[in-house]
Amino acid sequence: MCSGAGIDRHDVIDVLAALAHKSILVVSTRGGRTRYSLLETIRQYGRQRLVDLGQETAVRRRHRDHYRSTVARAAADWCGPREVEWLSRLRQELPNLRTALDFCVTEPGEARSGLEITANLTRTRFWFFSSTVGEGRHWLERGLSLSPRPPDPLQIGAVALVAWIALCQGDRRGAEEFLTRCRRLTSRFPDGDSPATVTYVEGAHVLLIHGDPRSIPLLAQARDRFLADGATGDAHMATMLWAMACAFLGDRDTAVAAGDAYLDDAEALGGAWAYSWALWGLGLAELRHGDLVRAAALFRDSLRRQYDIDDRWGPVWGLEALAWAIAAAGRHDHAAELLGAAHRLRRTTGVALIGLRPFHDAHAEADRLVRHALGTRAYTEAFERGASRENVIGLTCVPP
Repeated sequence: MCSGAGIDRHDVIDVLAALAHKSILVVSTRGGRTRYSLLETIRQYGRQRLVDLGQETAVRRRHRDHYRSTVARAAADWCGPREVEWLSRLRQELPNLRTALDFCVTEPGEARSGLEITANLTRTRFWFFSSTVGEGRHWLERGLSLSPRPPDPLQIGAVALVAWIALCQGDRRGAEEFLTRCRRLTSRFPDGDSPATVTYVEGAHVLLIHGDPRSIPLLAQARDRFLADGATGDAHMATMLWAMACAFLGDRDTAVAAGDAYLDDAEALGGAWAYSWALWGLGLAELRHGDLVRAAALFRDSLRRQYDIDDRWGPVWGLEALAWAIAAAGRHDHAAELLGAAHRLRRTTGVALIGLRPFHDAHAEADRLVRHALGTRAYTEAFERGASRENVIGLTCVPP
């Protein structure tokens, strides 16, 4: 960012240190990365000077270009050993990302760049990891509303990603609206030329809305198409959902084989968050078809890993699934507390299970079992204890 500004690259650190010494810059270190930020009054003064000099648009465009490049690298590199590093870095950069996106949607002719940034952020799963999925959907929809016609693969992929986010939010109506739009747009392309993301979202829709076994081959097809395109991260997401579909809708052999394949895939890629979700997926397969004790142990291991990396999305599903396992094992009071804790996290993240068919059905089954065993009063008391706990990780440590 300093090239062309009269500062040699080798002198940047010395300049930053001098500005920090004079309290012009604030220095913070987190996760092995050091950041420098301006005091707010100085930032406002500097921006006004750029306006006065007629340089604001040029500087903001350079700022946008830097973060577009950063997010593109993250989308290409996230599914591997640097996964958590990238996700944490993007979370730390969120104020800058918002500034870049705001430029894209307010400056004429820049909407496509904003759509590219937001689509790549969605592909990295950043909006989920940081529990800001509603914001991700906002930027995608805003970029699409400003994008020129006719649509191209980037725009069609973005429509599919909005449908995917709506599915994860439990927004059935919104998901179907954007999926219908996807189908209409892809009908203009020859067979097989539409983005693989559309196949993925079709499979996700059949699974999460209809609970239909047809989702299994659709998601396997999406995985194969992503792999053929060299999109490793996207293929891994399709593998995750394929394993989930097999667990909910397949037989034991299919479910366990898919869970093992997903775990092997995550282990080979070396991503810490990916591996935590693979443990969750294998736990789901055991819960639905195998050993309740092993299922609970896998869910606990997944939750521990997600809390360790400050994941704000995974624990919503981990606590819920652990509650199902604990309820099935007969620990009804503990299960009610876990259901309460999961309810609280769902409200925080904006997840609505009622719109996700397999999850809603599993939740309703566990809820009925626990309510019947405890009675309304005892159930409500235990549920509220779980919902009021600040530190819910302690709830996961009680053996089944």
